Amino acid sequence: MSERDQHTSRERKRLRDKRSAKTIVVFSVMVFTIMTLTMMLTAGATMVLIRCGGI
Repeated sequence: MSERDQHTSRERKRLRDKRSAKTIVVFSVMVFTIMTLTMMLTAGATMVLIRCGGI
């Protein structure tokens, strides 16, 4: 393998790693947002049911 091929291979791996890290961050933010919204909706529904005497 020539030096140029090794350099190209390292650049491709670096780009793949950057994309992988970005994907992990985006996925984590999406999961956090979905869980937060779900907890807020559940808490709101519980408060409404308590005030209306449903619970």
